[in-house]
Amino acid sequence: MAEVKRKSREVRKRGASREKEKTAIIFQGGASRGAHQVGAMKYLEEAGVKPDILIGSSIGVINACLYATGGLETMTEFWTSFHTHPLVPGLNLRDNIFMGNSLLSMNWGFRQIEKYIDFEKILHSRLEVSFILTNLSKGTGELRSNRTEKTWEDLRTVARIGYTIPGLYPPVKFRGDYWCDGGFVWNVPLEYALQKGATRIFMLLCVGRSLPKQDNFGNIYRVLTRFYDIMWVHVSSGGIVQRDFADEVYQGAKIHIIEPSTYMNGFGMLNLLMFNPKKAKKFIEQGYRDARHQIGRLT
Repeated sequence: MAEVKRKSREVRKRGASREKEKTAIIFQGGASRGAHQVGAMKYLEEAGVKPDILIGSSIGVINACLYATGGLETMTEFWTSFHTHPLVPGLNLRDNIFMGNSLLSMNWGFRQIEKYIDFEKILHSRLEVSFILTNLSKGTGELRSNRTEKTWEDLRTVARIGYTIPGLYPPVKFRGDYWCDGGFVWNVPLEYALQKGATRIFMLLCVGRSLPKQDNFGNIYRVLTRFYDIMWVHVSSGGIVQRDFADEVYQGAKIHIIEPSTYMNGFGMLNLLMFNPKKAKKFIEQGYRDARHQIGRLT
């Protein structure tokens, strides 16, 4: 009888522990490389991971919205059907370097992307869905979410801000200030996930933290391209570039990192902003393989 009571207490204890667990998933920015996160999510879903908090930066904002709308199915549908060239759809008589404050317009992009997203559903979701933004007017990085906005229209606006690349597209005016993509100031907000009480955090990087060795610097193009690649890796990964969280509990949370194991075609702007199903499917497959290899068996 005593043994039965002991086992019963252990079962209740494990159940209480699971109830206290809070899982956060951080979707890093990285433009068309964001397809890698779809494969990673596929593996996490198979492993039984159910997020409570989603945090998105740049392309990660779109992925967070897609997941909150319809889960892995909607993410996959978007990435395996969305197709665009970064220049042609953005040509506009008003939004250009001569008449406005950007090179291109984002109007076409907003319409195409939002065909896959239900902002009213996200507003009332059990998931907390947060976006990293840059307030150009105040010069600060901020987070807004489906917990800070009162209407789905405002939530749509802050989501749009989250992936509006400054200079390339015009900043968005919201509540008296001008805003844009927050990925350049806070691309992996680990601190925010910790502040929200997350006990398990998955950082889904689509820009790896290391580069392949290069020895050929015979012309200025190679020098500048390499420097740009290094800058992109460090800016995109924030303060976690050199840190290894493997088998470590950090400030009360178990940290998992899933990142590309290969270079994934470099960081040229045109390449990053070129979306097509063939490339996306390749990155999705790689994301699944990387997650399976890097995470292993979750306990």
